[in-house]
Amino acid sequence: MKEKLKERLDVFSDAIIAILITIMVLELPVEIQGQSVHYAQLFHAVGI
Repeated sequence: MKEKLKERLDVFSDAIIAILITIMVLELPVEIQGQSVHYAQLFHAVGI
């Protein structure tokens, strides 16, 4: 049972890392207005 749980955790962590790397390499349009970031536009670009 421990082996199966460890295998699932490894697969899950690999998937999370793959998603993070994909988001990092995307060119996301970030609009900075004054001193703040326009988060609504950023989330829309990511697809959330």
